[in-house]
Amino acid sequence: MLGKLLKYDMKRQMKLLFAAYLVVGLVAGFSAIFRLVFRNFEDTTGVVGIVRTLVTGLAIVAVAVMVVGTFIYAVLYFRKNLFKDEGYLMHTLPVKSWQLYMSKVISSTLCSFLSILVAVAAICLAFLHIPDVADIMSGAMAVGIPKWFFIVTIIVFCIAIPANLVQFYVSLVFGYTIQTNTKTPVNRDLMSVISYIVIYMVQQVAMIGVMLVWVAMNIGKITDSKLMNAAMAGTQAPEELLQMMWGLYAISIVLMVLLSVVLSVLSVLRMEKRLNLS
Repeated sequence: MLGKLLKYDMKRQMKLLFAAYLVVGLVAGFSAIFRLVFRNFEDTTGVVGIVRTLVTGLAIVAVAVMVVGTFIYAVLYFRKNLFKDEGYLMHTLPVKSWQLYMSKVISSTLCSFLSILVAVAAICLAFLHIPDVADIMSGAMAVGIPKWFFIVTIIVFCIAIPANLVQFYVSLVFGYTIQTNTKTPVNRDLMSVISYIVIYMVQQVAMIGVMLVWVAMNIGKITDSKLMNAAMAGTQAPEELLQMMWGLYAISIVLMVLLSVVLSVLSVLRMEKRLNLS
């Protein structure tokens, strides 16, 4: 059943996203055309150069709006599909709450990744340039940045997308399942915003606290002389500093995964026990 829900959610979200991808692709294509014209024909009046700059800027804006819009749409879709009018139908389906929830997390994460890939492709097309990733990494490694830094950064980025979605989802779940002792109507969207602020602050305090403890445990191993010698020689940072950085990355990954699991469990339990769409 999860597979059917996932297929349904992907189809619903891709209807809008496909239109956005088409618009971004067209704008990036126009940017590429004007760049080719500017590159191959003499621009005596400077008009082509101006248009090229404007269209390229428009392509960048379109890409940014698409990526951010994908994330916002994922949150609004979760709210509309589970807590607004569609929610009455969705929660009467013969499926578990965790299946409804996980379908939204997985589908929105996949759509976010797809939007990022489309954004990268559109930027490459708009500028008519494909960056040499291997060359960039070689240059960074030449100034002392280790290879694992890039790999772990990508991993953290990939985990951060569903982790942030989960934060918004759990906020909506709490906002729409809060029950008061009065008959006065509660603004559930406002309660969702308040829930997000509280959850975000708690999460940040927890992550910063753990990281500060890790830094305090390792900072004493790093001396000014080692840092200065490495900087003057243009070599890789001291091993102790790299170990501390690796630890910070590892802590970020573990905490994001752990908190995401905890928040997801809380969301599912609230949806099962306290959901009231009336």
